[in-house]
Amino acid sequence: MQKDLTVGMYSLLVTSQGADNDQFDEYDESATSLHGTSDRRRLTFMRTMTLYFSLLINALFLCVIFYLHGQVSDHGLHIYSPAQTVLRPVRRKFSHLLDTNIYMESPSDEVDQAWRDLYNFGISRIPRAQASLMFNKSVPIPGDEENYIISLDVWHQIHCLNMIRQALYPDRYGAMNSTLFLVDLRAPQEMNFEEPLAKVPFDHVAHCINSIRESLICSADITPNVWYWDERVQRSIPSFDVVHECRDFGALKEWALERQLDGEFDTTVHIVH
Repeated sequence: MQKDLTVGMYSLLVTSQGADNDQFDEYDESATSLHGTSDRRRLTFMRTMTLYFSLLINALFLCVIFYLHGQVSDHGLHIYSPAQTVLRPVRRKFSHLLDTNIYMESPSDEVDQAWRDLYNFGISRIPRAQASLMFNKSVPIPGDEENYIISLDVWHQIHCLNMIRQALYPDRYGAMNSTLFLVDLRAPQEMNFEEPLAKVPFDHVAHCINSIRESLICSADITPNVWYWDERVQRSIPSFDVVHECRDFGALKEWALERQLDGEFDTTVHIVH
């Protein structure tokens, strides 16, 4: 009798434990199901965020590309210049209509020197590697064939402006008469090197006027000049003392001074390169 009771209690315990285990199994399956759903949602969220982030990065990249393309379009074809490494934009306010400076004064030794100081260092010496990158080719320097001779056009334009200034004062600088050059104006394939060169007139001032004209058209400053109302005269007056975006002239001058060609350049020596 006692044995049956024990067996009955054991059976009840086993049955009870089995029921509990079934409940635990149901709980575990439910928990696993909830956990899996949460993981899937988290994975979907991460994938969505990754996609959005990738699209954002690509959009920013395209914006940069279009911006840089616009910069190239705005600033021209980017013909290489060895001085381009020092280029940086600066803001410069131009002179007022009634302002004066030494470059506007009547001729004197001081004025002449001020003008020469703007460009008399302009013949430069650059290495072959830089010369090879230029669109317009130059020649090696005799006795220094690993370096080439160039001059930034800005120095030529200032020289030309000074030449025109001097032409306004023949009493001091003399008449800017035409000179004769030995040149052949025909195309190279039409030249006959057995014939003597013809002497043709060269008007330096006329050349300089045209050269400055071409330079101004080439650079084409698009800074807007403005008008302002003057109460004293009761009318709108143009203002030319506006701020321009310029190239750093001081940096270009320093670049040229550091590369100034010392000594004479022998133009009679032809170096095959």
